[in-house]
Parts: sequence; structure tokens; C-alpha cells
Amino acid sequence: MYNLQILEISLLPVSFLLTGLVRIFVFIVPFKQIHRITRSATTQPDINELDRCTRIARVVQNVSYHTPWESNCLVQSLSVFLLARLFAIPTELNLGARSQDDGMLETHAWLTCGSHVVIGDIELGTYSPFPNEGAKAPEK
Repeated sequence: MYNLQILEISLLPVSFLLTGLVRIFVFIVPFKQIHRITRSATTQPDINELDRCTRIARVVQNVSYHTPWESNCLVQSLSVFLLARLFAIPTELNLGARSQDDGMLETHAWLTCGSHVVIGDIELGTYSPFPNEGAKAPEK
């Protein structure tokens, strides 16, 4: 059994409800708006913030396995992003895509806290991140 601390225990019902609200939010709000409101963090987290963010991500990921709705990578990453903001932890929501064999694009979302991926770290090397709004495009 897990050795849950007070933070994790208190976040269980909050995470469950938040993933449902975020799931609805993802259906209502255009993708471009989601990408814009999740601008990157300007400060680096300290070790305590990174630990807290990792614990938040673990709770959200575990809760997501038990929701009656689909809690995909975007729902999970946005949920952790919002909870991290609640605790004033600097994070960055990353969105990217990769081409599949059939020519279709597969999208993915992951959340970083400093240089550490806290949720959505599956096969990241195969995804090309979308540029952040306002970021300078790479020169050719």
C-alpha cells in the first residue's frame, strides 16, 4: 500500500473532479486558446517545488486510471498544470505531434517542471513540440 502523505490524500478528490472539469474544458475551448493560456514558466523551481509537483502529477495520473471519462495526456497535463499554479509552482505545458505510418498526426501533451518531465514522458523524442505563442520561429 502507498505511504500517502497529507498532500496526496487531500488531492485525490480534487484531482478526480478537476480531471472531469478539464475534460469538459478541452471540448469547449479551442486548442489554440489552451496553448496560449499555458505559457511557459519564467522561473526555475526549487527542489521542494519539484518534489511537490512530482507528487501532484503522481496523484493525477493514478486518479486518471479510475475516471469514467477519458483522462488522456492533455487532460492529465492540464490538471497538473492547474494544481501546480495553485501551489505557485512554475511549470510548462508542452504540446507536440508526430507523423504516423498512415500519414495521420498523433498529438501529445506533457508537463515539465524546470527541466524535469513530471507527466506525459512517453516516447518524447518522437514528438515535435509546437512553438509557444509569441516565441520566435527558428530561422531557415
